[in-house]
Amino acid sequence: MKPAVEAERMRTAMTQAVGRLAARCGELLSSWGPVAVDPIIVERFREAIGWPGDTTSTAVPPTILIHLKEVRVNVHQDERPREVIDDTLVNPVNGGTRYEWMRLIEVGETIKGQVRLHAATMREGRSGPLAIIVTETRYLDARDQVVARMEKTMVYRGAAS
Repeated sequence: MKPAVEAERMRTAMTQAVGRLAARCGELLSSWGPVAVDPIIVERFREAIGWPGDTTSTAVPPTILIHLKEVRVNVHQDERPREVIDDTLVNPVNGGTRYEWMRLIEVGETIKGQVRLHAATMREGRSGPLAIIVTETRYLDARDQVVARMEKTMVYRGAAS
């Protein structure tokens, strides 16, 4: 297939995928948990990130929240599962992650997560079309109170990638 024809086919497929996703904004994509914040996992995580905090404290490093879902799947898993937002969009690049913590998490708490589609847009990049997909994960405690939020932007490149 000629490069121009292939590029137009990719642009059309991406545009359709983003249109499908834009219509689903606010929809729950997945949920997980509850997961106990295990002291052994916390200790391993503190060591891995060089946590300088008080090791006698029950407070958990805030960024451990993003790993709880994977811990539930397999503690020894080296590779994170890939999220599939739409079959047409593959091989995302991390476009940025923003966190907001409402309070510290303590060892022994149970946390669950809810991932929602927040936004889906198209932009034109130097190498062709870009699909920008934003998801929001809400981390909830046992009383269903939001303890943290994570907004993740994924960028999918089109034709010239």
